[in-house]
Amino acid sequence: ENPAFDVFLSADLVNPTFLGADGDGQSPPFLVAAGVLAVGLHIDVVVHYPEEGSAVEHCGFQFRVATSFSDPAMSTLAANFGKDMYMARVELPDSRLYEQADIAVLADVTGDDSEPACQAICPRMGSQGQAMQTGAFARTQPLAQENRVDVWPAFCKPEWGETRLSFLSDALGRRVDVVARVPAASLENSLPRPSGALPPVVFRFNSEWYWPESSRHYDTWHDMMVDGYMDSVVVAEVYIDGVGWREWDTQPIYTDEKLRYSCESCDPDLQFVCDSWESSAYFVYRGGNHSFGSAGQFFDELYSNAMPHVLNQLPLRSDNHTLRVGAWGYCIGGLAAWNALVLRPELFNMAYLGSPAMDFNCGDPFRAVESLRWGAARPRIYIDSGAAEGQIMNRMTLRLFRALQDKGFVEGRDVFYNRAEFGTHQASAFLRRALKGLLVLFGSGAPGVSVYTPAMHQVSVIVQPDNMSMGGQWFSGLLTFFLYHAWSLIAAAVVAAAAFGLLGRAGAEKWRRNATAAAA
Repeated sequence: ENPAFDVFLSADLVNPTFLGADGDGQSPPFLVAAGVLAVGLHIDVVVHYPEEGSAVEHCGFQFRVATSFSDPAMSTLAANFGKDMYMARVELPDSRLYEQADIAVLADVTGDDSEPACQAICPRMGSQGQAMQTGAFARTQPLAQENRVDVWPAFCKPEWGETRLSFLSDALGRRVDVVARVPAASLENSLPRPSGALPPVVFRFNSEWYWPESSRHYDTWHDMMVDGYMDSVVVAEVYIDGVGWREWDTQPIYTDEKLRYSCESCDPDLQFVCDSWESSAYFVYRGGNHSFGSAGQFFDELYSNAMPHVLNQLPLRSDNHTLRVGAWGYCIGGLAAWNALVLRPELFNMAYLGSPAMDFNCGDPFRAVESLRWGAARPRIYIDSGAAEGQIMNRMTLRLFRALQDKGFVEGRDVFYNRAEFGTHQASAFLRRALKGLLVLFGSGAPGVSVYTPAMHQVSVIVQPDNMSMGGQWFSGLLTFFLYHAWSLIAAAVVAAAAFGLLGRAGAEKWRRNATAAAA
C-alpha cells in the first residue's frame, strides 16, 4: 500500500538497463528515504522471465529465490511487479556484509505438469518438486548494505539452436559459410538485457581442419553450460568454400602483410624463430592461393555480415555497450585469432590462441604486442601449446605470454597460458585442450574446482626449460614450484622424522631387552 513502492514499480529503474553489473549494485536511494527498503542487509533479486507462451502460462511457474547463505527450503517468493518481472527481497544477517553470495532461481509448479501444453514448453516436467534454473548461478559482488541483482533464468529448453549464413568475401574472392550454434537458455528466455548479459560469440577459424563432428562436440560443451559449469557461449564456425582439411594450397592465412623470406635484422630473443623461418617454415607457405595481407578487410566483412545475423538469434540488447566477441583457432587459425584481436580490437576482445603460428614472416606477429590497444573491454587471451609439439612452438607461445605480461596483462585475469602434457599437433590433442580452454575463459567458477594452473607451476613448463629465450626464468619457475609446495614438503618431513624417531626408540629398547635376556 506504500505509495513510494508504486513509484518504484512504474519507474524506469525497473528497466533491465539498471543493473548492479553496470552501476553500484545498490537499491535506488529515494527508496531508502521513503522508508520502503529494509534497514538491514538485503538483496533485491529481479527475475526477468516471459509470462506469455512460457512455463509461467502453461505450467503455473511461481518463482522463488534462494542464496548460498541459507537452506533452499527457506527460499523467498518473488512477487510480480511488472510485465515479465518478479522481485524477491532476500534479507541477510549483517555478518554477511562484504561477502559474495550465489543466487539461484527455483519455481513452484502450480499448474498441471502433465498437460500437453506444459510438456511442450517444459519436456519431462514432473511432480518431483520445484523446478530449478539451468545454467550457472548468479554471483553477487561483495555485498553492500543494499544490493540489487537482475537475472534472466531458463528452466525448460534442452536443445541448442543453429543458424547458418553465407556471404561473398571481397577480401578472399570466395564464399564464406558460417554455422553458429546458440545455447538453449537464450532461446527460452529472450527478454531484453544489457550487452554484458548476452552470451559471448566466438568465431572459430579453420574449422574444416579439425573435428568434423563439430555439432557433436558443441553438444558436450552445451551440456556443461546447462549444468552450470560454463557460461552460455555461441560458437560460430567459419568455413571457406572449396577448402577442406586437405586443401592447404587454397587455405586463407589471415595476415596483414604479404609473405616474405628474408629476416634481415632479428630481435635476439626471436633469433630461434628467424632461423627456423629461413631454414624451413617459409617454404610451407610458399605457393598456392593464401590471400596474404587481406586479414583486416576479411575481419570487417565477417563481423558486419555474421554478427547481425547471430544477434537476431539472441535476446535484444537494452544498451549499446561493448559486446563480448572472440576469435579461436589452432596453428594458422591461432594466428588468425591473434590478428583479429590486434588488427580489429574494436570488434574482437577475446582470443583463444591454440599453438598459434607466431613464426610467420620471421615472427612479425610478436611486434603487434607493442601496438596492442583496446577500448572499453580489456582483452582476455588464452594461449596453449602441446608439450610434444617441440621447442620452437613451446618457446614461441611462452614468449608471447611473457610479452603480454610485460604489456600489463595480469595472469589469471587477462591472460592465461597452458602447456598440455604430451600434447601434439593432431586434432585429438586439440579437442582435449579445447574443453580446458573454454572452462578457463567461460567457466562459472564452481567453488572447489580449480581449472587454471599458473604457467610457472605447470610441470610441463618446468621440465622443458628454455634458458636460451627465457633468460634463466626456468630456474625461477622451478624455485616457485618448490616454494609453492614447500609447506606440504616440510609437513611431510616433520611427520617422517617423528615416525623414524619413534621407530628408532622402539627398536633400541627391544635390542636392550634382548641383550639383557641373553646376558642372564
